[in-house]
Amino acid sequence: MLAVVLAALAIALAGPLRALINQRGQISSARANIESSTAQLKDLQAQEKQWSDPAYVAAQARERLHYVRPGEVPYITLSPTPTAAAGVAVAAGSGEPWYAQLWSSIQGADAMPTPDPTPSPTLGPTLGPTLGPTPAPTALPGT
Repeated sequence: MLAVVLAALAIALAGPLRALINQRGQISSARANIESSTAQLKDLQAQEKQWSDPAYVAAQARERLHYVRPGEVPYITLSPTPTAAAGVAVAAGSGEPWYAQLWSSIQGADAMPTPDPTPSPTLGPTLGPTLGPTPAPTALPGT
């Protein structure tokens, strides 16, 4: 009789005990989420404080966008032969202007081998219109 009562009690407590363990896991994940959100909020507040400073904004505009003050003459030099360190810097996005990156990618594409213009023997006939001799232009009446 005692074994039946203990078995019934164990079955009755199994559901709420499982829910308790599940809720504790949810609470711990929610606390971790709150901590990460708080850290992210502090970082964003620090960035907002930086960007509210006009001197920081001016420095970022000069550095990132290559802005200059009135009367200043900007000089941007592009080295004709990139060095190994410059190649690593470009790959890491070291602040090289966009037009320098564009020019280096154009030069890199120019150095690529060109495909063979002869058709492959496995290609079938083309189904497009054939080009024949063009007719000679006719003069307009009255000219």
